[in-house]
Amino acid sequence: MNPTNLKTATQRAEQRVQIALEQVKVTEKKARAAKEKAWRTKLAFKLARRAFKKAKKAAKRARAKAEPAQIALRELTEQTAPATRSSSSTSKGTAKPKRDAPNEPSTAARQKRLVPRSNAGVKRLTAATRQRTAQAGSGAESLREDAAARSTEAGSRMFEAAANGIE
Repeated sequence: MNPTNLKTATQRAEQRVQIALEQVKVTEKKARAAKEKAWRTKLAFKLARRAFKKAKKAAKRARAKAEPAQIALRELTEQTAPATRSSSSTSKGTAKPKRDAPNEPSTAARQKRLVPRSNAGVKRLTAATRQRTAQAGSGAESLREDAAARSTEAGSRMFEAAANGIE
């Protein structure tokens, strides 16, 4: 063998070894990166599972708190406006009487007004009670007149003070 061929053969062998070492380093680096990625994924999965369990418990507590609130709300709505259901004898085709205008009273309100009120349980006023109520009414009128006079006096005083302040 020629010494030049031997020299070139060794150089080529060294180059192959160096390339193989670089490939090993690159492969190890990729393996470490993959391992770290797997570890991070595993950690993220653990954290996500932990967060899911916490959220599930919180939802369970919230549902437990919401049930009494819903029951109370149902009771309140039933107390304020009882559910009115149409009877089964009424068909969908029957038309209900509609109001003509918003300021016109309904037919039910008109009928209530036409029905005279009964005086059952109401005591009739005697002459003595009529006199007492009339006296109380006149006393109340005089009190109202006094209050009106005081307010006009106070108003006129304030007007005069304002006029003096301007001049």
